[in-house]
Amino acid sequence: MPRSLIERDLIAHGIFRSQQDLKRKIMRYIRRYNKAAKPVKGKYADPRHRITPFLSGTVH
Repeated sequence: MPRSLIERDLIAHGIFRSQQDLKRKIMRYIRRYNKAAKPVKGKYADPRHRITPFLSGTVH
């Protein structure tokens, strides 16, 4: 399952000493991300990135 940006960039590799430390680092990440925000490019044309396979008809 694909991971979110914040999970990949911060949470998966972070070391947090407390919940307050985690909260502070998440808020800092959000502020930085919002300053440099860009549209997310979807890859829906590629079937490997779809949640469900493309069906060309009804299946019963």
